[in-house]
Amino acid sequence: MLKTTKKNIFRVRGSFPQEGVRYFSLQSNNVDVGFPISTIKDYEIEVDDPENTRNPFAEDSDRPIGTYTINVTPRGDQGLKNELSLCPESMTDRQCRSVNAVMLMRFYTSDPDRPPVSSKTDPPASQPNDRLFGYATPPMVEERQSKSWTDDRSRDRWRVFPTCDQTRSTQVTSLITKHFYGMIPPFAPPVRHNKNNNFVLYLGEDTATAGVYPNLDAAYLLAVAWQLSPELKDKPKKRLMARVTGTLPVTSRNLFTDPKIANYKDADVRYMSFSSIALVSGGPTMDTLDDAAFLRFYEPQQPEGEAWNRSYSFVAAEDPERTCGLYNASQELFLSTVLDGKLQDYWGILDRQLIPKTQRTRLPDRSNGYARLQCADASALDACVDPDYLKNVMEDYYPRIQWYTCDQDGTLEEITDYLGAIPVSETLTNKQKTHNGGVGSN
Repeated sequence: MLKTTKKNIFRVRGSFPQEGVRYFSLQSNNVDVGFPISTIKDYEIEVDDPENTRNPFAEDSDRPIGTYTINVTPRGDQGLKNELSLCPESMTDRQCRSVNAVMLMRFYTSDPDRPPVSSKTDPPASQPNDRLFGYATPPMVEERQSKSWTDDRSRDRWRVFPTCDQTRSTQVTSLITKHFYGMIPPFAPPVRHNKNNNFVLYLGEDTATAGVYPNLDAAYLLAVAWQLSPELKDKPKKRLMARVTGTLPVTSRNLFTDPKIANYKDADVRYMSFSSIALVSGGPTMDTLDDAAFLRFYEPQQPEGEAWNRSYSFVAAEDPERTCGLYNASQELFLSTVLDGKLQDYWGILDRQLIPKTQRTRLPDRSNGYARLQCADASALDACVDPDYLKNVMEDYYPRIQWYTCDQDGTLEEITDYLGAIPVSETLTNKQKTHNGGVGSN
């Protein structure tokens, strides 16, 4: 957390990640509302020595990987390299003299060519983890204060902030959760719940549905389950489940393997994932399946010499052992809908995509981001929540979702819409085998 004064400046200095990081960015956020003020993406960061080094997220070459300095000033108006601001534009200069802001540095360490994060292989919480910063030295945060921006005597008078203790990440996360989630009103379930193929764009601009400190580089689709819908009210022993199918967009693999991150035209999006979220204040994540998980699961199943056709399937439910026969562990992945061991009355599935190709090329594509651009105009907001419109824009990249219930006695029912469910006949088993047989094959 940083606090502005009349004339202070902060900077973040570090080395670019060497491997294992798919995305990183720095974002300033207003403490009072928990919303972003300014951000800089990995590929936008200028290196300290452009003549001899490179930013690996922007340039694919044999030149050495460089270092960076990100400058953070109250207004972001000092003409410095890689400069961010701490004050919202709505604040006056007087108000900007004393503002509390939170700087977030995000590292997505998902890499399909590396083992997933695991308590069995990663260092214990009591030890530093090199993976967190892409096997590079943790960045350094410094502050300089002076009475004048042109006071050369204070140019090199920087105070170094103590490096965060990596072993206390859980404590820090708990502090943020308790303090900031209290600012957000209860999550109001959208009207379109439990309907098949009900993924719609999640704008996150309404504080009643937005999470704390949303990522400006991400675009989301959201499908929601409302456990108290009519078909469940009189039968509380029934639990909701869902199966999601689709075609996975081509994602950047990492810094050194094709499609490389720097070669953004070779991929549809930088990164994507599906997360189950509890529909309560802040929308906390329960479980996540990212593109690396799909690659690790499906690629080894392909016959030698054949590429995976990127068709995927996963089941979202409370327990993989209690899905009334819906979940096929050999053919599809599983997404848990349990939060910290507690069953959730309300939950949703969030389709997250980072840095679509259209963000760099300004050309049409089939990403969440492009769909959002198309309905960004206020007059087109209805299109954002129209699955038929989104299917037309995203084509086979639009995820399909089918809702089910599983009764205590093992009865599986398919929900046709949110007003009722129908028993699933024996043909479901045959349909499931036919569907799953096509997943991961050409």
